[in-house]
Amino acid sequence: QDATAQMALLQFINAGMQTTAVPTTVHCDHLITAIKGANDEKLNSLFITGGLAAEETKTISQPDKMKLQKFLIKQSYKPTYSIGFLR
Repeated sequence: QDATAQMALLQFINAGMQTTAVPTTVHCDHLITAIKGANDEKLNSLFITGGLAAEETKTISQPDKMKLQKFLIKQSYKPTYSIGFLR
């Protein structure tokens, strides 16, 4: 699995920046592999809900908070951060 996109986003979040210097998109949706692996290693993780989980989390631009919580409880994974899409 390629974790480059998730690592770049976590670095962006930790840097406290409000915008990127150039137009940026990231595509990833690895709930089982990435989030479980990060949880197992006690690492921060980022779950982008607009992919395979979009319908169940009711993601339009950002996920519905209650639907996201229900989805994560059902899946038994807890990411550090969750976002909808990057545009």
